[in-house]
Amino acid sequence: MKAGTAFFCTMIVALWAAPPALSSELLSSMKGSWIGNGWVKRNPGGPRETVRCRITNHYVTAGRRLVVSGKCAVPGKKFELKGTVSANLSGTRISGRWSNPFGIGSTSVEGTLFANQAFLDFKAPLDGSKKPVRQQMIWQKKSRGFTITNQLSGTGQSKLGSIEFEQN
Repeated sequence: MKAGTAFFCTMIVALWAAPPALSSELLSSMKGSWIGNGWVKRNPGGPRETVRCRITNHYVTAGRRLVVSGKCAVPGKKFELKGTVSANLSGTRISGRWSNPFGIGSTSVEGTLFANQAFLDFKAPLDGSKKPVRQQMIWQKKSRGFTITNQLSGTGQSKLGSIEFEQN
């Protein structure tokens, strides 16, 4: 598994879309154990790979911060994930710092919360490349969990993955 796939999986476990006024409450509602299933691509033209994740989230009230740790797997590869995400005071922005042991190291992420979605922008290399590429994650709240979609920024929404999470 290359850096792009691993980073997408790192990002998928770290944030939940929230209405701006309630972002802290919704981040706190993410505490607990989650299971995710879906697909990812290493690059826009690549094949879909099945991905499965198990994560545990802890909410820290001071700083409105969600601390994430877990494990994901694609065929032939397992890896650990770690990250944090915090809502700003107004609840309209969210930011964090993520660590991925497979290639990209540590990177910052930030985005905007709107209704039941979050739009999170970041840069990370795709499969076979060392050059960071602008990407966007869209987090969609569902009644029993959430769905996260990853796409390249500014390319007609070329999807790189989609994973659905349910509480364990």
